[in-house]
Amino acid sequence: MTGRLHALADSLVLLHGWRRWSVAFFAGAASVLAMPPVFLAPVLLVTLPVLVLLLDGADADPRPARKRRHVFAFLGPSFAVGWWFGFGYFLAGLYWIVEALLVNASAHARLIPFALILIPGGLALFIALPCALAARFWSTGFGRVGLLAGLLVGSEALRGVLFTGFPWNGFHSALGIHDTFLQGLSLFGPLAASFMVLLVAMIPAALWPRAMAGRGSRVAALVSLLVFGLWTGFGILRLGGADVTMVDGVAIRIVQPNIAQADKWDPALREDHVATLLDLTTRQAGADQLGVLGVSHVVWPESAFPFLLTQRPDVLAAIGSALPLGAQMLAGAVRAEPRGPQDRAFYNAIYALNDRGEITDAYDKVRLVPFGEMLPFDGIIDRLGLRPLVSAPAGFEPGSGPGVLQGSGGPVGLALVCYEAIFPGFVRAGVREHEPDYLLNLTNDAWFGTSAGPRQHFFQARLRAVETGLPLVRAANTGISAVIDPYGRVIAELGIDQQGIVDAPLPQAQSPSYYVHFGDAPFLCILVLVLSLCFYYQRKQKPVLA
Repeated sequence: MTGRLHALADSLVLLHGWRRWSVAFFAGAASVLAMPPVFLAPVLLVTLPVLVLLLDGADADPRPARKRRHVFAFLGPSFAVGWWFGFGYFLAGLYWIVEALLVNASAHARLIPFALILIPGGLALFIALPCALAARFWSTGFGRVGLLAGLLVGSEALRGVLFTGFPWNGFHSALGIHDTFLQGLSLFGPLAASFMVLLVAMIPAALWPRAMAGRGSRVAALVSLLVFGLWTGFGILRLGGADVTMVDGVAIRIVQPNIAQADKWDPALREDHVATLLDLTTRQAGADQLGVLGVSHVVWPESAFPFLLTQRPDVLAAIGSALPLGAQMLAGAVRAEPRGPQDRAFYNAIYALNDRGEITDAYDKVRLVPFGEMLPFDGIIDRLGLRPLVSAPAGFEPGSGPGVLQGSGGPVGLALVCYEAIFPGFVRAGVREHEPDYLLNLTNDAWFGTSAGPRQHFFQARLRAVETGLPLVRAANTGISAVIDPYGRVIAELGIDQQGIVDAPLPQAQSPSYYVHFGDAPFLCILVLVLSLCFYYQRKQKPVLA
């Protein structure tokens, strides 16, 4: 058996040309099986070693000496392996973007090639460039694995901030296979988790070729497994002592209307949509329930109103009549402000309303979705005739920063509209500044149907609860709506493509986590040290096939 595995490894190293690229592509695509919603994490024990072995062969490819002096030396075999792996990874992980373009196919279907090629292809650079840089110092043993893992995590950090940022499906997502593995995020955050996942998954390649994997490689592999064991042990201890209490006097009702995106902004259906939301708000959940009378907070999803709410006093009055005495509503809405004599600025907002139907507070979304809610480089793109997917003229304006909704008393929630919840740094900054009692995430994932997209989004929102030690209240138009405790565990939920309500108490927040206090700084210091050691030892090693 061992002989066959070594023969297979040798054959992967010796691949070249389109065969090497094809294997890299399929290995990248298969890696997505480790991410939500499948969570087949062990697949990384195959796909990531395959990436390393392909890079072993790419590093052995002859290169003309004259090209080594040029920046284009990076665009060699190792860059190509990394790019094809990344293209497969992001294509398989983000295929669902096409769903949004099919909502209004006559206007947006022409962008499908862009979504399927340019977006995954551009994101693939965040894997290709680390592979190309690692190849400059490539040799044997665990050092090459540590170097590659560190550079990939550094690139993952940059992916979360460059060009508005897109920290989607980081390698730490593989830990979602069980809640136990998520708890370490409260200590060191997602980047440290990604680094650990990469190191552990690449161990099979780190110990190949066996004749050239010395004592140092074996010790490094054992240390990586020990770190993973400590990480897991911490998760077991944290969940073992997880005695979650509920906030007194708080009963939440989340409304999930399940309105298809194609129907949401149809003028002929506006009144029906409002009637559906109000009916669900006052619905009696069971024979022994009081319906909305026992509720303190009603939560509607992002962009719940298919019109400007401030222009509909009748709807405000209906909301006031639906809410019991002392209750409040938190609902997504489009907000408008005058920007000139004949112009208005539009915001993707959350309103807080009291039991009289009065708007008591508002939050404007800060992190807007590129091409969905705003156009990056709009001066250039506007000439191409492209428009954002949302119906607000020229897209939305961003808010001023992370904010909370004070409402009319009770617990204070950090407002997160849609994909703002995928940014660990943004959420952490809001928690540190405002010290909220919970996270409030309103979203409209109807754009992506029943694909993997909404499930991936839901998982990433759960991670913010673990990282911050705060419960999460999430309302989604078509699902998944849920209440999550500070350990990332689901208290109550309503799945995708279902209409209904979620009634649940609000879990008590935990003390601010280590990650909230210190962020990624401790891990980044460790990463710099690890990379320095790897660079040093790699320079002393022999080439793979010397």
